[in-house]
Amino acid sequence: MVELIIVMGVIAVILSVVIPTIKGMQDEGALVKSEGDLKTLKSAITSYWKNNGNVFPSSIGVLVNASPQIISEAPRDAWNTGQHTGEPGTYAYLTGTDPSYGAWFLSCTDGPRPTSGGGGGGSGMPDFDPLIQKVKWVNNQDNSRCVSNFPVVYADGTPHKHAF
Repeated sequence: MVELIIVMGVIAVILSVVIPTIKGMQDEGALVKSEGDLKTLKSAITSYWKNNGNVFPSSIGVLVNASPQIISEAPRDAWNTGQHTGEPGTYAYLTGTDPSYGAWFLSCTDGPRPTSGGGGGGSGMPDFDPLIQKVKWVNNQDNSRCVSNFPVVYADGTPHKHAF
């Protein structure tokens, strides 16, 4: 009986180490996939812009129904960042026009949220800052990934580490 309790204790210790490692590997895999999806979206958005009178699509869904069709389906964001911009299940997508600098777009994912220690994504969506002529990312979360036609910076002005 004592041996069984010891074996169960050892198994519990091993599982407490292995399970978080596996979760981290899944998150890293999803981030790599999201980088590829976002690069595809950047190409699709740029193609739409070129073929539609220099106008960005109003949503990611428009790219699916465009003529000619640019993408066959809206890519799925593992972290559902699109819920912040009205397109649940896919990546967040924002567009705007600055009178001095022209049209801009940004598509992004929050990435995995930290499990402890504050932070967390979704607290603020990016916007174009005409003073610095860059898209400013409001939350300084390292897990986020984004694509834009303008340089992307964090709120403190430092370049976004994961902008493509």
